[in-house]
Parts: sequence; C-alpha cells; structure tokens
Amino acid sequence: MLLFGAFMALQGIHPLDLYRALYVGSFGTRISIENSLTFAAPILLAALCTLIPARVGLLVIGGEGAIVLGGLGETLTIRHDSLDRASFTPGVLAALRVIKDHPGLTVGLEHLLPLD
Repeated sequence: MLLFGAFMALQGIHPLDLYRALYVGSFGTRISIENSLTFAAPILLAALCTLIPARVGLLVIGGEGAIVLGGLGETLTIRHDSLDRASFTPGVLAALRVIKDHPGLTVGLEHLLPLD
C-alpha cells in the first residue's frame, strides 16, 4: 500500500483521498457492499476449489473452468480450457467496438453482442 500510495502521490493524487474513495466505493453503502461481494464470490470459490484438493495432497494446476455433475458411480464433466490469451481477443475487440454505447458498468458480453 505504501508503494502504491507513493506512486499515486507522484501522479498528483493524495493517497488518503484515494484510499477513502476505494473504501467508500467498496463498503460505503449497502449496494456497494453487495457489488463487492458479488464480484468477490467467483474469486473466493475458485480459491476454495484450489484449496480443498491442496489440503488433501492433490495437485491442481491452473484455474480452468469445470462443472462436474454426477450420481452414484458416474460423472459428467464439462470443462473449458483457455490455452492462449488469443482466445479472449475476439470478445475484447467486440466489447471495445460497442462499449461507447453502454455508459456505466456492464457485466457480461451478452449485453454487448447481438445474440438474438
């Protein structure tokens, strides 16, 4: 925090004002707390999915997305691996083309793409 504060001070931004704005934006109102928890939940769940296998001695490499469903003696695994950042490029470019028409926070590409 000190290094970041020093960097912001070099940019002409008072560090305490910045930290106050970050706190108020994250925890200042009921809506901001709700938004903070909404955005933190996937990160916490991904960390939990890595922590549990690590505690029992299993090795987990990567944070790929996977859904595992199953019953007695069976599993269905739906898995998505992204091996290169080039796989994200089409979505990022599509979002950049239309983002000027969507002021404020937009979560998800489905709001930016014509998926009718």
